[in-house]
Amino acid sequence: MNPLEDVDVAGSKVVIKQGKAEVDFFDIDLATALRDYRQLKINIALVEPALRELKDQIIEKAKQHLNGRGTIRFVVDGKPVKVTFGYECVITEDNLAKVQELLGERFVDLVKIKTSYTGTQTLIDLASDADAKHPVRNYLTIKEKNPELKIED
Repeated sequence: MNPLEDVDVAGSKVVIKQGKAEVDFFDIDLATALRDYRQLKINIALVEPALRELKDQIIEKAKQHLNGRGTIRFVVDGKPVKVTFGYECVITEDNLAKVQELLGERFVDLVKIKTSYTGTQTLIDLASDADAKHPVRNYLTIKEKNPELKIED
């Protein structure tokens, strides 16, 4: 047994856990980044309520100076803060036929139609398998998502 295995060299020990497997290694840059990330996320969580309260206060003042929708900028000390108001209109499937009837020919001008088909992880695996070379891969666009980081206790 190596006596250095359980020693954390200047706080650089990192443990990788994947499933039931664990691997220890030393990487001071990664260990520092992980510690700093965790602390920064904690600090952000601590200030979020105060930030929300200030945001609500600014939005209320913006509403007083702007009727309905649009954009307004408040400038203090030469630093602008932009507040934008807007609306989203959603037509449910239940109401679609009635809205089409009421709008008639104007429907195509006034309504954006979005239809989305999203593949499952199994389809992604099938299309990405270099050995299988399934022809469906020629008709799909597969994009890598941004990695998500989550602090766990």
